[in-house]
Amino acid sequence: MTTEPPPERTPVRPEPVPEPTSPIERRPHPLRRAGSAIVAGGLLLLKWAGVALTFLGKGKFLVSFFISIGAWALFAPLPFAIGLVTMLLVHELGHALWAKREGLHVAAITFVPIFGAFTLFEKPHDVYTDAKIALAGPAIGSLAAVAALGLGESRDSDVIRMIAYVGFLLNLFNLAPVVPLDGGVIAQAFHPSFWLVGLFVIALLTFAHPNLLLVVILGLCIWSFYRAWSGRNDPERVAYRRIAWRQRIIIGGLYITLAALLVLGMETSYVHRSF
Repeated sequence: MTTEPPPERTPVRPEPVPEPTSPIERRPHPLRRAGSAIVAGGLLLLKWAGVALTFLGKGKFLVSFFISIGAWALFAPLPFAIGLVTMLLVHELGHALWAKREGLHVAAITFVPIFGAFTLFEKPHDVYTDAKIALAGPAIGSLAAVAALGLGESRDSDVIRMIAYVGFLLNLFNLAPVVPLDGGVIAQAFHPSFWLVGLFVIALLTFAHPNLLLVVILGLCIWSFYRAWSGRNDPERVAYRRIAWRQRIIIGGLYITLAALLVLGMETSYVHRSF
């Protein structure tokens, strides 16, 4: 007699119990949805505002460049204004490039409408390095004036010749041995008393050709001279002005040669103003 085993029973698995859900998650309140949208929109706005501010920060140079062109265009033809501001740009690039060559940190070039431009860079520890950077501006700037003169001659354009003339003049003016001009930095390679000579030259030029621009520059030179002269004997300034005679001869030779070439350039490019 045989018996069959009882049939196997399939185990019954309990059905999973769904997790309870919050009625808030199931049906968000309209105010909650509106608040989320406002927060998301605010974050997006902040993100784009940051990008815009970054762009404007990088564009300070271009903004000041075009504003300077516009300011000069109020007094002269637009091509002349563009050429003049370009001469200032090349001059400042000379400072910036040589400061970089000396391993110094250089900030962006900034234009001051009507009054010129400036380049902020890390202060050198010795006057020899500082004097080379100061000479680089007029030296590179004079090359731009030479290029403008060549272009003016090839096109027989008095406007471009005048741009070249102003380029030579601006670079020569910056060699005046008084702070805060380039020549004031170079003068320290010899003695701060040369600042008196430069101050006299600027004052004489202002009285010979009185205008608001020269008056402001003279006032700035007087103020800078007072500050620099008062601190000329500080130990740090004395250490800064230490320089070998060989270096003095190099700086002096470059200064006199550059000044003479700029005067020659002015004589060559001079034309009577036609506007």
